[in-house]
Amino acid sequence: MHKKATLITVLFSVIVFVIWDLIGIQLGIFFEGNTSFLSDINIVKNLPIEEIFFLTLLCYTTLILINWMKKYVHISNR
Repeated sequence: MHKKATLITVLFSVIVFVIWDLIGIQLGIFFEGNTSFLSDINIVKNLPIEEIFFLTLLCYTTLILINWMKKYVHISNR
C-alpha cells in the first residue's frame, strides 16, 4: 500500500469537500439540522465535526473501491 499517496489523496479530497461545504453554507444551501445524533461540536457555524469524519470515510472508501475495481474488474474497451 502507498501510505503517503493515500494520505495525500484523502486529505486533498476532504479539503475540496470542506471548501464545497463552506460555500454551500455561505449560500444558505447547507445548514445544520436539529438532531440528538450530533455532538454539538462545530468547526464553524453549521459545519459539525462529524462532517469531517464522514468526508474522510467517504473519500477513503471511494479510494478503496476504485483500487479494488482496477484490480478485479476488467472492463473491455468496446
